[in-house]
Amino acid sequence: MSEPPEGGRLSALKEAGRFGTLGLELLVFLAIGYGVGHAIDKHFGTRWGEPAGFAFGIFGGFYNMWKLTKKAQAALEREDRIAGRKKPKDLGNEKEP
Repeated sequence: MSEPPEGGRLSALKEAGRFGTLGLELLVFLAIGYGVGHAIDKHFGTRWGEPAGFAFGIFGGFYNMWKLTKKAQAALEREDRIAGRKKPKDLGNEKEP
């Protein structure tokens, strides 16, 4: 039995699974940020730790989402280049005879 081609269906399923965990990852970032902020508030007796931790959690979660999106975009462009497909922005640049 031959192995699936590099960047084929198996890779697509792997990427889909990775995107499926984005919501959970965002929730984990928010919970950790809030938890650290809560600990800071409790230890120092402040009132700004929870909102600041929550804001850092939001930033961390969305930054992680942005990195994953850029990585997936680069993988799709690489697969298109290997398959010989053109990018959508290159389609209008063809000169007609």
